[in-house]
Amino acid sequence: MENESKKISIKLIINIILIVLIILFMVFNRQHVTVHFLFGQMSIPLFMVIAISAILGWLAGFIIPKIRSKSKEKGDQ
Repeated sequence: MENESKKISIKLIINIILIVLIILFMVFNRQHVTVHFLFGQMSIPLFMVIAISAILGWLAGFIIPKIRSKSKEKGDQ
């Protein structure tokens, strides 16, 4: 039980450190950049690109393991 709480607190600390680093990185990158899409381009602040990328990366890291575990469960049956 104690090991579990230590793992959670270490994971929480690492997540907080990563969030602070991402926020600092965003604060220091406020200039506008041109982002090219398949069907056009858009000029937006770089911190928005960083924020969107971080959110998409977090979502991928959250969703992909769940999909893999479900596919393993189906394969075991």
